[in-house]
Amino acid sequence: MALSITNLKKGTVFQLDGVPYRVLDYGQKVMGRGGSIVNVRIKSLLDGKVLDKTFKGSEQIEHADVENRAVQFLYSDAGIFHFMDESTYAQFELDTEGVGDQAFFL
Repeated sequence: MALSITNLKKGTVFQLDGVPYRVLDYGQKVMGRGGSIVNVRIKSLLDGKVLDKTFKGSEQIEHADVENRAVQFLYSDAGIFHFMDESTYAQFELDTEGVGDQAFFL
């Protein structure tokens, strides 16, 4: 499903070159007859890299198929964080890299 670049807002998840990204910051400049330019700061959901990208206002991007779930933090053990899915009670693990800076708030 194509998504107009001007419809982005903070928190929107989209796919660029096969990689899912989340929008951290969004700014749009209208250039009169020249159309508009959209500046976004995005974070890769795969490796956590933060990028600054500039798009033309007429560009289209793909919506990413990402699912959000409510999980409960159980415990951490040697850099491995254990979580439980609140709907299915299935447990899974993430390493320190997967949790990132959020580890300080668990």
